[in-house]
Amino acid sequence: MEDNTQEVIFDESKTNFLKIDTPIGKLKFFVNSVIIFITQIIILFGIYCVGSNFHVSPSLYWFTFAVFIFFFYLFLVSYAKRLWDILGNKRFAIIVSIILMMLNFIVYYSSVVSFIASFVAFLALLFIPGKLIKKSE
Repeated sequence: MEDNTQEVIFDESKTNFLKIDTPIGKLKFFVNSVIIFITQIIILFGIYCVGSNFHVSPSLYWFTFAVFIFFFYLFLVSYAKRLWDILGNKRFAIIVSIILMMLNFIVYYSSVVSFIASFVAFLALLFIPGKLIKKSE
């Protein structure tokens, strides 16, 4: 019996940082994660400096919460794009990335084991080969 499925190949150079529009490869996932992490550290350091030097108002708490949600969303998009490349199915990748992010958020502060598990999952996303990205030539 002949298989009529056709493999879809994507070009990750035209992807949007804020949308789940195309899957991304290992290098793009790593670069996005580093950019998100460094930006998060800089902004949270700025929030800490503002909060520690001035009278802390409730608006600073809301701003910090909004920043947290924004970076949570960025990581979610990045994980979904990478999982899309690995799994080959966009909808399933989004569901798995939501579950991973929720588990990461829920157990992040509970133990060192959860931190190690989260780091291992990140490394797995870095090293598992994908199947949908067009190789640049």
